[in-house]
Amino acid sequence: MPYYADGAEKNKLMALYILRACHFPLNHEQLATALIENGAGNYFEISNDVLELEESGYIVKFPVVEVQLIFITEKGRELVKMFESTLLKTRREALDQYVRDHHDEYRESNISRVVLNPRSDGSVEVKLALIENNRPMCEIDIVLPNSKLANAAQRNWEENGSEIYMELLSKLITE
Repeated sequence: MPYYADGAEKNKLMALYILRACHFPLNHEQLATALIENGAGNYFEISNDVLELEESGYIVKFPVVEVQLIFITEKGRELVKMFESTLLKTRREALDQYVRDHHDEYRESNISRVVLNPRSDGSVEVKLALIENNRPMCEIDIVLPNSKLANAAQRNWEENGSEIYMELLSKLITE
């Protein structure tokens, strides 16, 4: 039986397979949920597997606006290519379907980021970011007087972040 056919090694291969299939990075929670929902073990085992993948150079974590995104490296891609056939065809099909089902949700949450931090005076610190090519292309930190306005800013950024960015950029570069 091939090395990556079973146990913890299978779970690591599944993690790499999912990262490769997404074509964009995932955060730890997204990857762990995908693996748990596809029978790869519990959260603590998966966290250990992710750490071992990082230590071995198969993945890399990159901090972006208060979250670490997990990227598959070229070394990880090569490993998947060599050993993906050791995953049962039905397992690969299930993982592919899972990625298709969650693709838009995961992609959207990883290109538009919002973090709300309530302050003791009732105001809310709001961090907004747009991410392109796995790097922040726009980050805005503002303090709004209350949670109602902070929630409105979050909703508007999530729905219209790209348009807001383009309008801001247009205003900034107009001579």
